[in-house]
Order: sequence, then structure tokens, then C-alpha cells
Amino acid sequence: MSRIRISIRIALFLALLSASALLSAGALGLFPDLRADTVRRRVALCETLAINCSLLAQKNDVRSIQAGLEEVARRNGEIRSIALRRQNGATLVEIGPHSLHWGGTSRTDDSHMYVPIFAGGADWGKIEVAFEPLNMTGFWGYLASPWCRFVTFVVAMNGLAFMLYLGKTLAQLDPSKVVPDRVRAVLDTFAEGLLVLDDQGRIVLANETMAANLGVESTVLEGRRADELPLRSEDQSLARPWEDTLERNARHMGLAMTLDLGDREPRTFKVNTTPILDHQGRNRGVFASFDDITTLERKKVELMEMLEALQQSRSEIEEQNKQLQFLATRDSLTGCLNRRSFFEQFGRVWKTARNTQGDLCCLMVDIDYFKPINDNHGHAMGDEVLRRTACLLLDSVRPEDLVCRYGGEEFCIVMPGVTLDDAFAAAERLRIGLSELDFEVLSITASMGASSIRLGAADPQEVLDQADKCLYAAKRNGRNQVVRFDDVPPDLEVDESKLARERPEAEPAHQSQIPYHAVSALLSALAYRDPETAAHGARVAELCVATARGMMTAGEIYTVEVAALLHDIGKIGVPDAILLKPGPLTREEWKIMDLHSRIGVEIIAASFPVSDLVNIIRGRHATFGGDPSMPQAPRGTDLPLGARLVSIADAYDAMVSDRVYRKGRSPEETFAELRRAAGKQFDPELVERFIQIVEQRGDKGRPQRSAVSRELALSLGLQTEELARALDAQDLASVRALAAHLEATAAKGGAEQIVSAAAGLRRLSESEPDLNCLVQGMHDLIELCREAQQAHIAMDSEFSAIDRARRQSAAGATTPRTL
Repeated sequence: MSRIRISIRIALFLALLSASALLSAGALGLFPDLRADTVRRRVALCETLAINCSLLAQKNDVRSIQAGLEEVARRNGEIRSIALRRQNGATLVEIGPHSLHWGGTSRTDDSHMYVPIFAGGADWGKIEVAFEPLNMTGFWGYLASPWCRFVTFVVAMNGLAFMLYLGKTLAQLDPSKVVPDRVRAVLDTFAEGLLVLDDQGRIVLANETMAANLGVESTVLEGRRADELPLRSEDQSLARPWEDTLERNARHMGLAMTLDLGDREPRTFKVNTTPILDHQGRNRGVFASFDDITTLERKKVELMEMLEALQQSRSEIEEQNKQLQFLATRDSLTGCLNRRSFFEQFGRVWKTARNTQGDLCCLMVDIDYFKPINDNHGHAMGDEVLRRTACLLLDSVRPEDLVCRYGGEEFCIVMPGVTLDDAFAAAERLRIGLSELDFEVLSITASMGASSIRLGAADPQEVLDQADKCLYAAKRNGRNQVVRFDDVPPDLEVDESKLARERPEAEPAHQSQIPYHAVSALLSALAYRDPETAAHGARVAELCVATARGMMTAGEIYTVEVAALLHDIGKIGVPDAILLKPGPLTREEWKIMDLHSRIGVEIIAASFPVSDLVNIIRGRHATFGGDPSMPQAPRGTDLPLGARLVSIADAYDAMVSDRVYRKGRSPEETFAELRRAAGKQFDPELVERFIQIVEQRGDKGRPQRSAVSRELALSLGLQTEELARALDAQDLASVRALAAHLEATAAKGGAEQIVSAAAGLRRLSESEPDLNCLVQGMHDLIELCREAQQAHIAMDSEFSAIDRARRQSAAGATTPRTL
């Protein structure tokens, strides 16, 4: 049922009351008789015409009479027609269709009047005038009457005037009397804006909060329609929810509406409406609440923007982590696989070939007379030779082949699925290609050895030893040639002065007992606990391999390399508070730290039952001159050669590396310290060889000076990536734990800004966290880690570009490249 406003109902009542009064006044004769007045006016007009026409009739001036009558008819709209007749009935003048309007009547009424004309006292004729009828017959005639029009006009004007007046007057009535003061006082305490509307949608009450939101006094709002408020709904189908509540008694919850006052910032409200029903269930109004969620919406928008930025930063750091992980597997000079990554991937390829009974071949490539190139043309030329050699090898192999810089000028290529004959032919093409490289001031040749999984090798290291033996045969036979293992005499003896020291009578069959995937797993665990320690082990391994080359067989070098990588593996058992402490350790902390050597020996012995490896780990802390307190302990050359070598490389890298609490020594200062301790702590002959090798390396074996090491940058990036995933899952316990570990890792590496950011994130997660602050803290942390990684990615951009080009070329080829 449609609703009629109370002001309209009252206005209609008053208008009808006015009509009744007018009709009553008319019935009582209180209004003049308009009809009689009209008849009298018409009679007077006819008499005037008769007098004028009588004067003209005495002169028999019919023409003037006609002109006068025409002028009267023209000026008087009530006249329909006029006729001038003689006494005998002849018509002298007729104006208008008189015969139609007169109708032959002979009587006079209010619409038909005639008057006689006398000339000289005699009856000359008469004038007949037809007027518009004063009354129409029926209902429409009554409506057309002046009296009805007058009453209708008065009623309409009174109704309109009453409606406007009452609408304004009623709006100004004090609606606060409807709501008791005690109820108003309670509603004013609410934090939400509140409106009470009547059944016409007018505001009966607005609490102080709503008035403050609108910037006016609450009394100004009362009596106004809620539709007049500058509120707009995001749901156009429900622009005014209180109207729907009035019409259908519908409740609405959580509708978003925006208040736009023009000169003030728009505010967003969550609007709830509920009907106010009387005891009969009839709707008497609406109760509406307006909860200001502007701040929440602003934070929501900010959060969405931060989440978008965080997602972008996460994607970028994930990509940088992938780049650093890739670069961590590559030799920094040539872009080939480094030894650690090579052994790890070789183990997987070997296992696949064994399981599928497939082919697998190994090539050892060594640049002939490389030392004279460094001596005569400088290390820069030597590096250029190595780089271009690596480029030729990488461009010549298939994507699935493994190319490793195995030693200083020695490379190793593993080719899965290739027979020995094909590998031999490929090696010949490589040898020719290397000999054709133009270095302007020199040219190079290479010697190569080739072996296959089908020639009796029991494990990856044995096939490498076979290829290494072939390489020795190629060098002994004049260099610049390829030798395959099935062409090498079984009784070939290796000349220790040219390639390696004399082998023992029975070389221990231990290599198969050191699977590199197990080594890699231990390294990953150590890198997670302390990336700097893992990076230190990698540098020590590189120094040991470079020094051992020419002194040991390939298998022995592998054992020493594993020992160097894992010589600090016992630190896994040291508490984080000590292991990751950025400053110097106390005496009590050193006691705990010293336990890592014994822990490391136990881990190695349990993981790899290889006596040579265990003896190197156990003996690396022994002094060359011996310990007087332990006269039975091995000393001098009784100590394993690998242990003596690891001891020197370990001490050298520790002295030249920067620490948070001190700067690293220069290589020259470190050489002097090694020589000072030679004979007491270190093997003097091995010290001199070590110094010679390090000086030949050019970089002096020092870690790159940057804000953080590449290993630390990668570890920080991976930990941050894991931390971001925990934050996505809103796992605050994991966020706290991961942030604490990241904080300790960064503190150990001296990354102070990352320490501060991780500590802030940890503190935020410990209390009731603000999600916006957590996301912002996470974003800042990711950005700091990205900056730490950028330096290392930039330094290695040349080699990553080489690899990208190679991978793109491989991806664009319709068939894999073959040697």
C-alpha cells in the first residue's frame, strides 16, 4: 500500500473544507448572481443598439447601420450573430450565420434578444442579437460554468498552499520530543553514527557521532529526509537501503556507502538498517547505523598495494636466488661447472646410466704448456686462454653434457648416452678446434683422455681416473692428441715428476665409499646453519685442490677436497648462540666451539667409512712439530699429507678473510705468518708450495671483498624466501623462528641492515601484529637481501650471459647439438 505524506493528507482535507465553504456560501446567496448580471449587460447592449439604429433609420442609412453592427459584433465576443429586419420581415443586414444561431425563435431569452427600431414615431423594424448560451447542459456544462471554475481554482490554490506550508511547518516541529532524553544520551555514547527515521524517511534523531561525520549540529539534521544526505552506495541496486527497509521490512547489514562533502576527504561507512515495528508489526520507521571504516579501507588499500609490491619483490628475489644458485655451481673465471657441482651432477648421471644400462663417456682435457703462457705472457693472457677454451667447449657440447673446470688448466666433460667411439671422434674435433683458436701472440694445443662406463669402472671416480691416465699417456706420447682408455697398456706407470707422486702399491678402493650426493647433503645442512662456514670450506677446498695437483692422484685429490669441504662439519652440533655470534668468543664459548672437531670426526666416520678421509679430518689440528704433551701422537711426515695441506689452507683463509670484529690480513702478511709457523705448526715444504700456488692464482685466494659473501647472500635470500612463505600462510610461530635465524645469520656475516630489519620483523611477530606493518617489514627485508645479491650477480653477469645464450640456443634448436 503506497504511503501518502501526512502534510498532503492535511492539505487535501483543508482544500476540500474550503470547497465546502464556498459551495455553502453560494447556496446561501452570499455570492453575487453572475448570470443575472450578464443578462442585464446584454439587455443594455441591445437597447443601445436600438437607439443608435433608430437615429440612422430616420435617415434610411442602412449602410451606416450595417457598419455599426459589424463593429459591435467584432468587439463583443459573446455575440454570435446580428440581423436587421424591416417590419415586413425582410432582412436588410445579417452579421454571422444568423439563421443558424437564431433558429426562427420569436421570444426573448438570455441568449436571443431583439429590440424594435422606430423612425419618425413609426415602427421601422427590429434588431435580432444571438449571444453565446449562458448554460451548457449536463455535467460538462456545469464544469464549464464560471462558478465551478472559480471553486476549482480556489480549491487547487488552497491545496497547494496548504501542502507547501504544512510540509515546511511539520518539518520544523521538534522531533526530539519523540525520543526520550535518556535514550538520546545513550545513543550519543556510541562510536558509530546513528539515525532514527520515521515512516516517511525523515530523520527523527541523529546522534552526536553522525552529526560530527556530517559536519553539522544534530538539530540541523532532524526533520530532514535521509535521502538528502550526501551518501552514495557502491551497490547501485540498493542506493538507499533505508527505503527498502521501509517498504519491505528488510534488514541490511554491512553495506558500503561513501560520504562525500566536497571540501572534505570522502569517508566510507559500513551501513546497517533495521525496521522499527510497533506492537502490531507495522513499520514505524528505520534504525540505521553508520560505522566509519575509512581508516580500515585506507589500510586495506595500502595493504593490497604492499602485498602487490611484496609479491613483486618476492618474484625478483626468487629469480635472484635462482641466479645465485646457478652461479654457485659455476667456476667464476670460465663459467663451467665447478668441482662440487660437477661431482654432484656426475653422481646422478652415473646412477641413471647404471640403472638404464646406457652409455656414458668421460673426457679429460688439459691445455699443453700452460705454465709458460702465464710466465711469458702474464696471468691476464692465461685467463683469456682459459675463458676462450671454456667457451669453445661449452658451445660444442649438448645441453645434457657436463663441462667442468677440473683443475687449473684442466677440464672434464661427461657425455651421457655417448659411445666411446663417438666420444673419441668428438674429442678429436675439440682438439682441432682448440688448435685453431687465434690469440694473436700465441696458439694452443690440448691433450685429451677418453674413457667409458663400459671399460670396467665401478664408480664415477674410477672412470675419471681412467680418463686421467689416458691424459697422462697423451702427454707422455708428445701431447696434442687424444688417447682412449682401451688403447692404454695395462702396465703403464705414471711418472710422478710429470704428473703425480708415486702411487702406493695398492691404491685403496675408497672412492666408491664417498658418494658426492651424501657430501652435498652435509654441505647443505652446514650452509643452512652457517653459510659463512660453508663458504670458508669451499675456499679451503679450492686452495687444497690447486696445491695438490701434481702431488696426488685424482682419487687422492678428491678425498682431500671432500675433507676440506667438510673439515668444519662438526659445527652443526654447536649452538646458534655461539656458532652465529658476530663478535669474539669468550673462553667458555671456545671450549664449546672446540668440541666441533671431535663432533666432525664422529660425523665423517659414521657417514663415510673411509680411513683416509677420517684421518685427514682427525689430523688437521695436529702440529707438524708435534705436541710435547702428546709424545705418541703422529708428527712431521707421519701426518697424512691431506691433513697437513688442509691445515695450511684452513689457516690461510681464516687469516685473509674479514670478520665483523676485525679486517682480514693481506696475503703478504699471511704468507709471512705461515713461514713463521713453518716447522712448528705447518709442513715447511708444503707451506712454500702452497704460497707458490696461491701467488700463481693471481687473486691470492682471497674471498671477494663485498658487503656480504656470495654464499651468505644466497643463504639470506633463500631464508627470506622461506620467511615470506611463512608470512603468506600467517604462520607467526614460523615467522618468529625464521626471522630469529635470519637475524643471527646476518649478524655473523656483518650485514647490519639485514640484522636490524630481521630483528624488527621478529619483534613485530611476537606481539599482536599489525598485518600492514608485517608486510612492510617483510618488503623492506626482501629489498635489503636483493641489494646484497645484486653485487654478486653483477660481478658474474658475463658468465650468466654466456650460459643464457647457450641455453637459449639449445632451446631454439630443433634437435640437440652433438659433438
